[in-house]
Amino acid sequence: QVIRHVRKFELELQKAKPTCFHHGEVVLELRLAMDLLLFACRLSKVMVTTGLNPSSNACGLAVINVGISNLPPIARTDLANRLLALIEQFRAVWLSRNLPCGLQTSLAMFNSLLTKLIPENDDSLYSVDRNTPLLQDLYSSTDIARKTSLTA
Repeated sequence: QVIRHVRKFELELQKAKPTCFHHGEVVLELRLAMDLLLFACRLSKVMVTTGLNPSSNACGLAVINVGISNLPPIARTDLANRLLALIEQFRAVWLSRNLPCGLQTSLAMFNSLLTKLIPENDDSLYSVDRNTPLLQDLYSSTDIARKTSLTA
């Protein structure tokens, strides 16, 4: 139901003709908020689906919290990819209205969630050739250098 309301609001936003001075930034912020809501709905749906109680009787809870780390790997990867796109969108919106010095603090929650969504093995942090880090903007260059030296 939330997804339906957000989609309806997206259509309304497309029809809107804002006249305020910062209308471009406001529209980008609203789109980001909608995308974050849709991501939260998608994450919640996967968690509920994964945590469904398989017993058909009315005993116990219908849904349990299995935690993000226990989600299926494909779902975690899909969510992580979507979150990476949202992080870039957030970064652009943030820098359009705020000072860069607060960006890393604002990204901390996203980075924490992204860390939980990424599979545990370090091989997932590298491309196919194992020489090119994929998540270099999320890890400091010293972390990447350390991981590269450990795997070499």
